[in-house]
Amino acid sequence: MPVEGPSTMPGAREWMAVGTLLAAFLLACLDHALGTSPAFDEPFFLHSGATNLTAGAPKLATANLVLAQNWMALPMLLRRPHLEPLPEVESGFVPPLEPSTRFLFDPRNDWRWILRAGRLMNILAAAGLGLLVWRWSRELFGAEGGFISLGLYCLSPTMVANASLATVDLFTALWFLVAVRAWWGMLSKVTLGSVLLAGISAGLLAATKISAVLLVPVLMVMAAWRLWAAGFPPAFAAGRRLPGPGALAVALAAAVVVAVLALWACYLPQLTVFRAAPDGGLSFAHLVRAYSGALAGPLDLLGRAGVFPEPWVHDVRLFLATTSLRRAYLGGEYSVGGWWHFFPVAWFLKSPVPYLLALLGAAAALAWGCVIAPVFGGSPASRAAGGGPGRRLALELVPLGALTGVYLAASMTSGLNIGLRHLLPVFPPLFILAGAAALLPVARRWRDRKSTRLNSSHVSESRMPSSA
Repeated sequence: MPVEGPSTMPGAREWMAVGTLLAAFLLACLDHALGTSPAFDEPFFLHSGATNLTAGAPKLATANLVLAQNWMALPMLLRRPHLEPLPEVESGFVPPLEPSTRFLFDPRNDWRWILRAGRLMNILAAAGLGLLVWRWSRELFGAEGGFISLGLYCLSPTMVANASLATVDLFTALWFLVAVRAWWGMLSKVTLGSVLLAGISAGLLAATKISAVLLVPVLMVMAAWRLWAAGFPPAFAAGRRLPGPGALAVALAAAVVVAVLALWACYLPQLTVFRAAPDGGLSFAHLVRAYSGALAGPLDLLGRAGVFPEPWVHDVRLFLATTSLRRAYLGGEYSVGGWWHFFPVAWFLKSPVPYLLALLGAAAALAWGCVIAPVFGGSPASRAAGGGPGRRLALELVPLGALTGVYLAASMTSGLNIGLRHLLPVFPPLFILAGAAALLPVARRWRDRKSTRLNSSHVSESRMPSSA
């Protein structure tokens, strides 16, 4: 439901505009996917997905999780690649290739087909993410806001570049946005469907990347606000009575159980139909055993108790063992510990100017409509009802702000400064928030003039005499 009034279904012209933007986005992604060589990570993800979907193959871990890798490897079920590379010719001049590179460029495998098929699966996921960005923005800011958000998404070089590579970061951004939206819906109205959707989305995110753990503080922020706002009149909370603490507690517990079951479902094929050979254990077991950090004990306990799938515990331990120190570069300097300002600087320098201007306009519109006007303006009745539409809109922005703030704070405190793609889950909520630029007074006057011209045109046509 839109915040400021009854919803309207998109018309034919709006669907044409949305389709045009998505078509331009898909063409840009396809051009990039077909015309670029493999990136550094792509052979690892494609090889890992191929081993996960092949019975008897040793399972290759990548310090990431299986869902995105398996999704990109699904086309390989149609054309089974060779997983046992040919023996290398020993040479004192050429270092041996690692297994994933040997898999992709095995003469018996069509590496172009493997690479492009995996990239195409990622592009499909990117199209779904774009539709979600458009829909969420449209619900908040109307048709014009949705068009602004979708346009910024489709024309973003960062999104095009990451959508057209067989990597896991865009898939992670998709499930973060889906999970936050689903949990926000459950916190607003507890039903069987909302609980199932929240739990399944969280489980799929937990099977995609280790950063899914950041969903916990995001949910804490959202749940805290819901508990605080539950005591206010329905007008304060976008026109609906919010669930109380008891209903939220039961719903949260049920959703967590569903999330764990969804995580098991993602790993079940690897444990049954596509299980490894008896002597084909998980890769990098020596690194996993070498990890002795603070989480080693709890992970061992969870693994022995069977709460989580063994391969998932293995992947988490491998991630913790291999990501403590990474070389980073910024502004002519090198570091192994990173910088707190790496991601804000990289985001700013790589953001197109129209995107930055749209965010400034959105910030100005939201500051006026959600803070200044409700506090210093409006009627006493409006303030008694919770501040009117502006205040209710501000409350509906809580999930987007929570996701952006928590993920950015975690990224800035992390020493893993090896690329802007690690900040990708922040991009979709920012694109949605940029749609608030449609609420600027200039945009409103333009819409009013356009509506007046259309109404005048309809009136003139109705007064014209009909032809004989």
